[in-house]
Formats: sequence, C-alpha cells, structure tokens
Amino acid sequence: MGRRTTGWRSGVAWPVTVALLAAVLVWSLPSGSVASSLTFVVDSLDDGADVEPGDGICATEIGMCTLRAAVEEANALGGSHE
Repeated sequence: MGRRTTGWRSGVAWPVTVALLAAVLVWSLPSGSVASSLTFVVDSLDDGADVEPGDGICATEIGMCTLRAAVEEANALGGSHE
C-alpha cells in the first residue's frame, strides 16, 4: 500500500490556503479599489440640480436624475463614473 499524505500535500489544504490568501489580498486593498465606479441613470429631460452632490445619489428635489444632477454628482465624487 502507498503512503498516505497529510498537511500541505493533501487535496484540501492547498485550495483552502489559496482561498485564504486571496481573501486577505482583497480585504487589504483600499475600499475604493474594489468598487470605484458608479452608474448614474438619467431619467428626466428637465434641467434640475442635484440636491446633495457627493452623497452617491443622483437626485433632484423631486427625486429624478437629470443630466445636470448626474454631472454634479460625478464631479463631486471624483473617480470613474458611467
């Protein structure tokens, strides 16, 4: 009969170790690196300003997202946006 392997040579330890290392790598990245872009969907043809630029929400006083509000929000947040 062959020798039985345990520890690093077993079939389970290697994938578990790789998964743990990947989780630590993702966890150690700055929070902006994982999801740094937002998508603003313009749903109004009106020309209204964003109520609170920089809060991550494109919304005018009536709750619609205008082109002006989307641009104001994107400019206030910086980074990459669609």
